[in-house]
Amino acid sequence: MQVGFTEDQLQFRDVVSRFLKDKSPPTAVRALMDSEQGYDSEVWQQLSQEIGLLGIHLPEAYGGFGFGPIELGVIAQEMGRYLFCGPYFASAVMAGYAVLNSANEEAKERLLPELAAGTKIAALVLDDLSDAATVGTGISASDGRLNGTAGIVVDAHVADTLIVVAGTPEGLSLYEVAPALASVKPTVCNVLTVNVDVGVPTGEIVASGGTGCVDASHKLERCSSGSQIRTLPLN
Repeated sequence: MQVGFTEDQLQFRDVVSRFLKDKSPPTAVRALMDSEQGYDSEVWQQLSQEIGLLGIHLPEAYGGFGFGPIELGVIAQEMGRYLFCGPYFASAVMAGYAVLNSANEEAKERLLPELAAGTKIAALVLDDLSDAATVGTGISASDGRLNGTAGIVVDAHVADTLIVVAGTPEGLSLYEVAPALASVKPTVCNVLTVNVDVGVPTGEIVASGGTGCVDASHKLERCSSGSQIRTLPLN
């Protein structure tokens, strides 16, 4: 059992720390906190192009580096240390893991390399962040429409695409929705609420229901039922 960082992980931590110390000083943090976008697009690209942080946890087959939660923990610790402003947790971690562990192969091959490269930012839309048993009750898909509200969606205002978890008669499904088709509204304390009421073309469904993609610990898990992920005929 590993009880401490390896030499490689310590070196990795030093690389991340030096980068963030340079790119996220207090003056930059204050300016970004007051900005509408809330992050520096140039620094966001450098996270991927210079040190590969956006895809550190994704398999090499999808444009990542194949590391895991320890490296993510190192990144999170250093980002907290330097108060990094950017959609890392929303896009690389939440949306990235949702697609990796639950989407069909076509969606993985299309979305994950873009998330790892930082050329696309995604936000995961969950209608409940506190009780896994009720996920999919606030947003549902039926009769060819995706409808409902998620009260808190991290970094939805800068997302290029929304990965929406919705309930269906067969179980939970993932849908890729363009932000322009959803209503993204800031509320008290700049919390972002997302309302969706859109038709769902077949091609926008990235994982169908009935595959056990959300477990009791509220983590999107790898679909392990053995059944092939199919497309719901919502036309």
